Amino acid sequence: MDDSPIIRTLLGRLLSEYGDCDQARDGQEAILSFNHVATGQQPYDLICLDLNLPRMDGMAVLKNIRAQELEQKLAPRAKVLIISAEDDSSVVRSAIQLGADGYLVKPITKEALADRIANLFPERVARRNS
Repeated sequence: MDDSPIIRTLLGRLLSEYGDCDQARDGQEAILSFNHVATGQQPYDLICLDLNLPRMDGMAVLKNIRAQELEQKLAPRAKVLIISAEDDSSVVRSAIQLGADGYLVKPITKEALADRIANLFPERVARRNS
């Protein structure tokens, strides 16, 4: 979920080798997408989330997602990877405290993203490599 079409396209390409990808242009669209899939049979495994989104910032989106997961008793909860140009350590700490599972500072590389995904889903990476 990123407001930049270039970043959305890049992330979509990088993440497509792991599975299907949905994209959102702003925070409200992100929440609508999450709500739609959370009630279905195939909830999100991974959410890549920018902090600087229009209409609802990434921290508010993260709070909303985590609150909905608790309310709806969704398990396992989605992994949330923040991908942001914001590299202030207090912002990173705040995101982690709100429930982010990881944080990458833009610009990102394919290798950095793959490493972070491997850390978030070690069991899947092990299966892919065997």
